[in-house]
Amino acid sequence: MTRFSFVLIVTACVGMFAGIGFAQDDAVNGGTLRGMITDTTPTQNPIEGVEVKIAAQDGTEYTTKTDASGEYKKAGIPAGRYLINISKQGYGERIGRPVTIVNGGDHFMALKMSKMNGQRVEVQPNRMDVIVKVRIESLLQRVTESVGKRYNLDAVAVKALHASILDSIDNVLSQTENPRTFIKAMSSGNAVLLNMLLSRPACKAAFTEHLSEAQLQDYLDFAAARQQRDQQAAAHQITVLLDKELSLTPAQREKVVQLLRDEIEKGAAGNAMSVLRISSPQAAAQLAHYRLKIPIDGILSKAQSKVWLGLITTDTGKEIRVRAGGGTVRGTITDTTPAMNPIEGVEVQIVAVAPEGKGRAFIATTDATGNYRHDLPPGRYLISIFKEGYGERLGKPVTIVDGGDHFVPLKMSKTRKKVENVFDLFVPDRNTKKKDMADTAKPQDAMQIAEAKLQAHTELLGTLDARASQRLAIAAKGVVQQHFEAQEAQHEKTLQGFEANFRQKIEAGEMTREQAQDSLEGIKKNLLERNSVIDTSGITAHRLYQQAIKDVLSEEAYAQYSAHQAERRTWRRQVLWDLVVAGMDTQLLLDNTQRKHLETAVAVFDPSSRRNSPPVSLFFVLFQRQRNFEILTPWQQGEFKRVFAPMMRRQ
Repeated sequence: MTRFSFVLIVTACVGMFAGIGFAQDDAVNGGTLRGMITDTTPTQNPIEGVEVKIAAQDGTEYTTKTDASGEYKKAGIPAGRYLINISKQGYGERIGRPVTIVNGGDHFMALKMSKMNGQRVEVQPNRMDVIVKVRIESLLQRVTESVGKRYNLDAVAVKALHASILDSIDNVLSQTENPRTFIKAMSSGNAVLLNMLLSRPACKAAFTEHLSEAQLQDYLDFAAARQQRDQQAAAHQITVLLDKELSLTPAQREKVVQLLRDEIEKGAAGNAMSVLRISSPQAAAQLAHYRLKIPIDGILSKAQSKVWLGLITTDTGKEIRVRAGGGTVRGTITDTTPAMNPIEGVEVQIVAVAPEGKGRAFIATTDATGNYRHDLPPGRYLISIFKEGYGERLGKPVTIVDGGDHFVPLKMSKTRKKVENVFDLFVPDRNTKKKDMADTAKPQDAMQIAEAKLQAHTELLGTLDARASQRLAIAAKGVVQQHFEAQEAQHEKTLQGFEANFRQKIEAGEMTREQAQDSLEGIKKNLLERNSVIDTSGITAHRLYQQAIKDVLSEEAYAQYSAHQAERRTWRRQVLWDLVVAGMDTQLLLDNTQRKHLETAVAVFDPSSRRNSPPVSLFFVLFQRQRNFEILTPWQQGEFKRVFAPMMRRQ
C-alpha cells in the first residue's frame, strides 16, 4: 500500500495513506451471506440452480448459485448495504430484498420462489431501478444529515424528512421515466444526481413538508451554486489545457470560458469529474470541438487556428485503445550513487517480444522525480533506458498481465562513453537509414504547426517592428529545426542501442537474425510514426526562443511579458485547485465549512511541482494530514474511498 501511494503520488510522503488504509481494510474485512431458497409449496422443496445476485449501491454485483439442497453462500462481501435478487427459469423472480453486511458477519437469508407458467419476465429494467434506488438511499443519508445541520432540525425531524423523500423516490421511479437518466446522473457525481432529484415535483414536495419556504429556497440556491462552481471549474480547466498550445490572450480566454460554460450548462458534456480525467490539450480540444461544438475557431488568429486544426485532428485513439486492456508498467530510475538520485528525462523504450506483438515499441519519459509509467497490452516486453551522459540499460524483461500493476525500478550510471553502432540489422548503408528517417521525420504539416505555435505565442508580445518580427521568425524556425534534429538523434541512438542488444542475443543463441530483423523493423516503424507528429509541448519555453524574445523587447516590454507569463502560471494554479475542490464537492456534497477548509488547504501547494502527476492524484494531497480527512463525515469518507481510490489505481 505504501509503495503504491509513493509511486502514484510522487510528491506526497510515503505514509500518505497510513491514516486512511483503504486497500488494507478491503483485503481483510467483509462478511458472508448464506441462506436457503425453497418453493412456496407446503413441503417447501429446495430449488437448485437459483442465481443469487447481491447488488451494491454503486452497481457492483456478487453472484452465486444454490446447490442441490437449495443452499447458497457468498463470502468476502465488503461491508455495506445490498439488495438481493434471485432468478431461475420457470420461477417468478424476487427483486430487491435488502441486507446489510458487516465486517466479520455471517448473515443468513432464507427466500422463497413460486413457479410460473408464463415466460420469464425481463429483469434488466428492474435491476436498473434497484441500482438507482440503492444509490439514492445512500445519497439521502448525506442529504438529510446536511439539511438537518444547516437548519438545526432535531433527530425526529431528520428521520421524518428521510422517510418522506424515500417515499417520493418510489413515486418517481414508478413513473414512466427511463431509469437510464438516473444512471447517467449517477456517473456524473452525487451533486448531479441530487439536482436531478430536486427538479422532480414529488421529491421537492417531500422537502416542502419539513422545511419552510425560505429554507427550501435557500437549499435549492445552495445546490445550484455548487453546480455553477462545478461548471465554472470544468470550463476553466479545459481553457487552461487549450491555452498551453494556443497561447490565448486574456480576452480570448474569457471568450473561450464563456463558450464552454454556455454548452456545459445545456448539459452537452463536461463537469469537474469528467474534466479531471483529461490531461492532454488534444483531448480537451476534441471534447470542445466534437462534443461541446463550441465555435472557438472564430476567435482565434490565423496562427492559432493552424494549431487548433492540429489538435482536433490528432489521433488519440491509439492511447485510448491501449488503456482499454492489459496492465501498467511503472518504476523509478535513479543513479548508482548511495543517495540514489532520481534522473529526469530518461527515455524508456518498452518493446514487445511475444509473437503476436513482436517489435511494437512504447515510449515513456521519466519526470522530475525519476518516475515513469505506461499502459500496455498483455505480453512479454524488454525495457531499455537511454539518456545522454549515462550508460544505457538494455533488455530488462517484464511480463504484462491483464489488470497488472508492474513495478520495475532501474539504475543508470554516468559515463562519457559514446554509443557504438556495433551491428546494423536495418540496412548496410548508415547514410541511407539516416536519410530515410529524416525524410519521414519532417512532414511539412508538423513543422508548420510547430512554427504556428511559436507564432501564436509571439502574438502575445503585441505589435513589433519589422526587424523584431523577422528576428523572432528566424529564431522560431531554428527552434523547430533543432527540436526535430534532437528527436531524430535520440531515435537514431535508440536504434543503435537495440541493434547492439539484439546482436548480443543472437551471439548468445537467444534470438535468430530473422527475429531480430522483425523486431527492429517494428521498432523503426514505431519511431517513424512518433516522428510524424512532432511533440511541441513546452516548445515556447525553449531557451533560444525565450532569449530571442528578451533581445527584441525593451526592458519595459519584457517586464510586461514576464508579468503576463507569471499571471498565466498563477491562473493555471488557481484553476487546478478550483477543479480539485469542485470535483470533491460534486461527489461528497461538502458543506460551506468543509469546502472553505479544503480551499484553504490546497492554497499552500504548488501544482507546478506536480506537473507530471495526473490531476486526480491531487485529491490525495488534500489528505496528507489526517486532520483533513477527519473533517469528512463517515458517509463522505466512504464515498471518497468508493470514487477516488479506483480512479487513482487506474492512473
